[in-house]
Amino acid sequence: MGLLSRLVHRLTHNTVEDQGSRFEAQGRLEEAYEAYVSSGQLEQAIRVLLVRADSELDLQKRLALLQVAVSRTAADSPFGRETRQRAASLRLDLAKNSKGSMLQTELLALAELLESLDMKREAADAFGLLGDSDNQSRLLAGCGAIDALESLLENQQEQRNQQRQREDLWKEIHRLEAIGQRIACLKLAQQWLESHPEDEPIAAFSRAVNARLIRSNGISLRVNDEVLHIVTDHPLTLGRADCSIDIPSPALSRQHLQVRRAQEQLIVEDLGSRNGTWLAGVRLDGPLPIGNGIDLLLGGQVPLHIEPWNQGVSLRFANQHIVAPLGPLLIADFTLCRSDTGCMQLHGQTNTPILNDLSAEKCIDLAIGDKIKSLRSGPVLLEVIAS
Repeated sequence: MGLLSRLVHRLTHNTVEDQGSRFEAQGRLEEAYEAYVSSGQLEQAIRVLLVRADSELDLQKRLALLQVAVSRTAADSPFGRETRQRAASLRLDLAKNSKGSMLQTELLALAELLESLDMKREAADAFGLLGDSDNQSRLLAGCGAIDALESLLENQQEQRNQQRQREDLWKEIHRLEAIGQRIACLKLAQQWLESHPEDEPIAAFSRAVNARLIRSNGISLRVNDEVLHIVTDHPLTLGRADCSIDIPSPALSRQHLQVRRAQEQLIVEDLGSRNGTWLAGVRLDGPLPIGNGIDLLLGGQVPLHIEPWNQGVSLRFANQHIVAPLGPLLIADFTLCRSDTGCMQLHGQTNTPILNDLSAEKCIDLAIGDKIKSLRSGPVLLEVIAS
């Protein structure tokens, strides 16, 4: 190469080298990076890339810049270790903010990378995100993070205590349900869910128990192979809506007729209905004993037969047959009634009821599907079919 050629090469080479500095001074960092790369000034290029990463507000874009820097540096180069540490630290921050969106395999690889970069405190956090408390404890101890280690151990103890509480609760609510104490079961489950709303198995069990519980005023039972549709209200009202027994006929008033027990008599009384209640062509104008049974015409259109049944009444209308005990109903050795909570209950008089082949409490909160016996080896005396 001649003197002139060497001079031209030196001048042009210096111009290219200086171009990166000029771009950097002007704040044109992307162009400065490209100029440094073109002139072979890799360390300067990486330095500018790290400056760009520091100024980038978007964390994903910042990570992309750091990953480019990692790809262009050797692990043992001046910038190599620092660049890898910064990229790994940022990935950890993103993992903490992503709330479980990072795959477990990716998180494990990140934890191992952080440890290999001698970032023990950060690696401990990554293993913590994985739920690997053993490695988390090991690394916290290794980096001397005593306060964090003590906090972790306290949290682990608290988690173990809560797990034991949860296991005890799970057994207890199943036990209460099995012996017929459904209200107590639901109350206990609800207390737990108030502080642990994310516990879906407990919530699902609670919903299932609640769905089977008899909370209405009506219950259908199979007793001695006979199906009884029972309404427990006393007094009993019949009408078009909002009554003990609703009969959807436009001829009836909203609350049309009342049936009650008064002074050892069974009484019916029209409740001032618009179309009246009729007996043998005569409109009722006051209380009427039903005696051995009467046939009424509600609103002049709906036939109703009422007769004594047990201590209450039997009602037949519109192809329906309903019985109303007008108070507690004695079935074999058990008494059926509604509790103060509005649930249907069965009380054992002398023997402890056998509920679904298990010894129950003497007072059972009835639920759909219950089968009741007096003796474990005896026949089913009562089965709850529906509410």
